[in-house]
Amino acid sequence: MWKRLAPYKSLRKILRVGRKEKLLLKLSNPASDGNWTLGEARRLLKGHNFTLDGGRGSHQVYVSPDFENPIVLAPHGSQIKSGYIRSIREILTNP
Repeated sequence: MWKRLAPYKSLRKILRVGRKEKLLLKLSNPASDGNWTLGEARRLLKGHNFTLDGGRGSHQVYVSPDFENPIVLAPHGSQIKSGYIRSIREILTNP
């Protein structure tokens, strides 16, 4: 049994990935657009120097001095709709 686990353990040491990197990998995969939670989107934006600037109702507006356009999030329960994730991807990849 140890022989089967050994490659996995060594691979885990090589591929240490933090939360920010995991969220960036998830963002780079358009197939995952429908599987984002509000907390994940907030962590991603916070990691790119975005702060909550206000909003009305359920809409939250995030701004950053590093990016020209604001990002709006409107949670539906604990999930974020895929259109908001696509706009985050567009803004972060084309500053």
